[in-house]
Amino acid sequence: MDFTAIGKRIKVARKNAGITQEQLAERIDISTHYVYEIERGLKKLSLKTLTNIAIELQQSMDYLLWGNYPPYSEEFAAEPDPLSEIIDEIPFSERNTVAEIISTMLPHIGK
Repeated sequence: MDFTAIGKRIKVARKNAGITQEQLAERIDISTHYVYEIERGLKKLSLKTLTNIAIELQQSMDYLLWGNYPPYSEEFAAEPDPLSEIIDEIPFSERNTVAEIISTMLPHIGK
């Protein structure tokens, strides 16, 4: 298991959620230093801690562990989805606005 990659995904998800390491640590009842070590791949984390992080950051365990987005498919795993990559960079607090924009544009795409 690549704990460095897991840590990087956790860090990106945390930043997208707009919370600090301190806030995440407080919300899931671990130390700030432990969050720091997890995000850098320096410490392994328990299933309970990983589950708490996934719930708090509203991310799937599959994504945090392996980088997969549901639904999993060999084709999807082999080629990154450009829209998902863009969305990953949008702070969680701004995603509703982006969803509204996309919903408005979808009927006009491809016509």
